Amino acid sequence: ISDFDNAIKLEPRMAWAYQGRGIARTALNDLEAAMVDFSRALELDPKLLNAYLNRGLVLLLQGKDSEAAKDFARVLTLKPESKTELERRSELAKNLRSNKY
Repeated sequence: ISDFDNAIKLEPRMAWAYQGRGIARTALNDLEAAMVDFSRALELDPKLLNAYLNRGLVLLLQGKDSEAAKDFARVLTLKPESKTELERRSELAKNLRSNKY
C-alpha cells in the first residue's frame, strides 16, 4: 500500500494508483477504504474498466447487490465481451460472502 501512497503523493491524478491501492485494501479486507479508492479512480478516469469490476466486487462482498449490478452494467456498456469475467467475479464474491460474512 505504501508504494501506491507514494505514487498518489507524486501524482494525485493517477487513477491506476488509486485502483491498485483499492485492490490491496480489498485483499486486506479494508472494504470501506477500497471503495473510496475505486470511486476516486473512477472520478479520475470514468472508463477504467477494472475499477468498476473491483468496486462491484467490493459491493457484492458488502451485500450491496443492486449497487454492484450498476457497476457491472457499466462494465458491459464499456466492454460487452466482459460478461464471462463478470460472472466469475460475481460467483467469487458470493462464495467469499457466504464463507466470511
